[in-house]
Amino acid sequence: MESERSNGLTREPNVLPLIDILLVLIIAAMLPFMFPHWRIDTQLPVPASGSSAGPAESKDLVLSIAPGPAYSLNGQPIARDSLVSVLATVFDGRPEKVLFIDGARDVRYQDVYWVYGAVRSAGVTVTALMPPETRRK
Repeated sequence: MESERSNGLTREPNVLPLIDILLVLIIAAMLPFMFPHWRIDTQLPVPASGSSAGPAESKDLVLSIAPGPAYSLNGQPIARDSLVSVLATVFDGRPEKVLFIDGARDVRYQDVYWVYGAVRSAGVTVTALMPPETRRK
């Protein structure tokens, strides 16, 4: 013990990095509550029990995204420039503004994210992702 006191060295844990990490985690946990408009609300369709028909019935609208990107609404191709106006026209008279989004496996994430912005600006209130088991073949 005397040798530690004589050269001025002490053994104490350094807690400053621990406090820094704790503060960053607290701030990261608070961000979703401070900026709730950053979220994108999505709903996955619930498959009907006992039937193989997914959410793609005659009244439901499915926006398909293919690589390129290429867009189609219930099989009808739509140009990227006119996507917002076509969706706004289709959903203008509908009481339920629900759209199912079916993205191909090899579509880029930023293309799907752009579609969410276009769908929101067209007035669609609920967007749902199509799980692989309910997609049309």
